Amino acid sequence: MNLLVIIPDYLCKIYSKIVEMKNIYIISYDLKIPGRDYTSLYDAIKSLGDWQHPLESTWVIATNDYDENVIYSRLKETMDNSDFLLIFEVKPHNRQGWLPKSFWEWMNLKTI
Repeated sequence: MNLLVIIPDYLCKIYSKIVEMKNIYIISYDLKIPGRDYTSLYDAIKSLGDWQHPLESTWVIATNDYDENVIYSRLKETMDNSDFLLIFEVKPHNRQGWLPKSFWEWMNLKTI
């Protein structure tokens, strides 16, 4: 016996957003050596997944491929021992701020 199940469009859209939803991490740093080339750090951040750079020393990435420990390991090797690094997962529904509209549009695409 074959069974045909029809799923309403609105449920398909909700499900597709859930499947696409990624973990959101904030990466913030304090770079202590003036004039040092930190291109390798920036490239490492960009390689982690979808990203935004809304503030001078803050990046936001969306990924399901890495957790905060892997992110830390990958970034720390591109930094000096005197630099500081902070990484934490964000619960995207609990947020507030004043940033460019493009950032909030990006966040809305990454979350439900």
